[in-house]
Amino acid sequence: MPISKELDQLSCELMGEALDMLAEGTPIAAVASVMDASGDRLTCAFEEDSPEMCLEAARTWVHSGGKASGTASKAGKSLAGKACYYAIAYEGAIDDPETGDTFNDALILEFGEREAETAYSAYVLVDGIGAGDEFRYTDPEPAGELPCLL
Repeated sequence: MPISKELDQLSCELMGEALDMLAEGTPIAAVASVMDASGDRLTCAFEEDSPEMCLEAARTWVHSGGKASGTASKAGKSLAGKACYYAIAYEGAIDDPETGDTFNDALILEFGEREAETAYSAYVLVDGIGAGDEFRYTDPEPAGELPCLL
């Protein structure tokens, strides 16, 4: 099933912002964005725990529709409408298909929209984290389907 243009826009914007952060050397445990039907967007970074716990906190925050509570209260506001779209970006590693026994650094993105049964994930391989203009990344590749969080 094709994704909506709104979800595509949100996903691309979050991925671009996350890639800029990696180029600058800013670590990304997890950063999540939700957007309502009017295009109002709310983003929150999760960084004060282990990467696994930050990712779980980001998923919980998205599942709540971006409600500001606990760690997520740093987001500072709530959406005016109900969250319709979401994207979560985080650093990870992807198996090297050529060797099968090594991993490549990657930025992983999960994204979905309200009332869809399935959400999706994608990744870009990254090289040169913190290297500014020398930072490189590949085109996005699909990484599979997930249960939708909204």
